[in-house]
Amino acid sequence: MLENLLSGLKDQALGAIDSNPEIPNDKLGDIMNVISNVTKEHVAKEAVNSGSLDNLMNLFSDNENNSNANSLQGNIMNSVTEGLVKKAGLNSSGASVAASALIPIVLKAITSKNNSTPANDSSPLAEIFGSVISGAVSVGNLKTSGISGALGGLFKK
Repeated sequence: MLENLLSGLKDQALGAIDSNPEIPNDKLGDIMNVISNVTKEHVAKEAVNSGSLDNLMNLFSDNENNSNANSLQGNIMNSVTEGLVKKAGLNSSGASVAASALIPIVLKAITSKNNSTPANDSSPLAEIFGSVISGAVSVGNLKTSGISGALGGLFKK
């Protein structure tokens, strides 16, 4: 589902990087793939390492980020920048500009989707990151109360 969401953002993403000569337009597909893969990787790590979905729910909401959500966002940004250099062939300056322009667009789109339900409903994130979150849930490290318990119950069926 994340790929579908990102696919819908390609025109907006292209507009955000179009005027920068360090970011060739023909790299947009590679850029979006790096963003998708890195975001999924960090979402899975966060779900397993924190033992809950609280920081993810905070990051993908209109609420002010807590320190853990800020850290997660920074880690995503740094990893995307590194990935754009290694996997998309951008120079470090172009990668930094692309990440700075596109990560907020992606986070806003995920937040918008997540905000389509009540604040304590993680089903949009389960829809967007389904296999990534369900993989983290199957590791068995998530707490079984609140949002994560409901999500864990969803994937145990």
